[in-house]
Amino acid sequence: MIDLRRGARHRGEFVMRVVERADGSPLGWYLAHVRPGGTSEVAQLGGEEGALDTVLATAIADCDERGSALVQGRLDAQLLRAVRVNECYTRPAPWMLVHSRRPEIVDAFAAGDVWCSPLENEVPW
Repeated sequence: MIDLRRGARHRGEFVMRVVERADGSPLGWYLAHVRPGGTSEVAQLGGEEGALDTVLATAIADCDERGSALVQGRLDAQLLRAVRVNECYTRPAPWMLVHSRRPEIVDAFAAGDVWCSPLENEVPW
């Protein structure tokens, strides 16, 4: 999937970044398509518990420094605090339909225990 994202040049420059603490240890990461003068998309963002505020702020600052006019991405429940702290605007977005004959799979999605970013669930071209 990473190679497909890299190859989707029409989405902008593909950036993969590890966000580090002052001591150099990893705090989190983000993957984004950056479009100077346009809308950049954060495809995936993650990190340690309590660190997502910093990771999101770093992703936004990086896109801004690269000339983005706007940064967008999917909002997952674990990002709500980070979005609020970073004073981001949110709007209703499409929902995801999940179906499985195995109830434990549906339950995992309903509980928010599944990692599902655009990197995993969308065709990148």
